[in-house]
Amino acid sequence: MEDEIAALRARVVNVSETNLLLLAAQDDLAAAFAAANSAAEKYRQALSLYMTPGHVGDLNGGY
Repeated sequence: MEDEIAALRARVVNVSETNLLLLAAQDDLAAAFAAANSAAEKYRQALSLYMTPGHVGDLNGGY
C-alpha cells in the first residue's frame, strides 16, 4: 500500500512538473506569435508606404 502511495505521489509530481513546462512553452509560443504579428504589421506598413504613388523610391516622380 505504501509503495502504491509513493508511486502515485511520484506521478503527481511528474505531472505537475510537466504541466509547468507546458505552461512555459505556451507563454513562449504566445510571445513568438505576438512578435511575428508585430513584424508582419511593420512589413505591411513599409510595403504600403513603398507602394504609394510619389514615394521616395519612385523614380518617375509619380507620373
